Amino acid sequence: MNVFLAKNIVPKLALCMQEFVINPLQQQMDAWNWVISWLDIISPVSMVKVLTENFFPRWIAVLSKWLSSNPNFDELTKWYLGWKSMFPEQLLSDPAVKNCLNEALEIMNQAVMEHSQPGARENIAYLTLTERRRAFEPERRDVPENNPLLSLNFTSIPTTLKEHIEQRAEESGLLFMPIPNKTYEGRQVYKLGRIQISIDQTMIHYNVKGQWNMTGSVETVINKAE
Repeated sequence: MNVFLAKNIVPKLALCMQEFVINPLQQQMDAWNWVISWLDIISPVSMVKVLTENFFPRWIAVLSKWLSSNPNFDELTKWYLGWKSMFPEQLLSDPAVKNCLNEALEIMNQAVMEHSQPGARENIAYLTLTERRRAFEPERRDVPENNPLLSLNFTSIPTTLKEHIEQRAEESGLLFMPIPNKTYEGRQVYKLGRIQISIDQTMIHYNVKGQWNMTGSVETVINKAE
């Protein structure tokens, strides 16, 4: 049974998470709920691997993009806690999942130091302290029936990834323009400074010396383009 699941089900769950759209403005959770429903059948280890490889890198990329666009940190905190509430306790207690959530907290802490929103630094510091204390206090909890992510009303949604790259390219004095009749994996290829890039919903693909790579960081491609 485990062999069958590993060969036939786990790859489908991974693909579903790869294609899952993370959108703070209008989050659709059907695919997420379907994947998590398999936790009663596949091992937690397999589920953690699916999420840490196919969900968390893109989730962190969305968070990073949001943080780069003068965010409302109260909304970010609600978004973070809303997502955390969607994980069953057996996943939240896994060290790899804890590391991913801690990475998000670290990114938020670093970003808030550059902003002057009243109370933001104190609130993020308190969130971090509270979350880390809870990590040592196991609690019994269930995934909420009413998805809290669907009731959040954000006003500081980040611009699209393409628009953010355009803004950073202009600030850095870099040429950013589409290359006619050139695509990568069906997406438009752009010239950005001295490199070429292609953009999907949450990730940037960039070509350096004929080799395509992928990142969720706008600053990474800006640095390589300069």
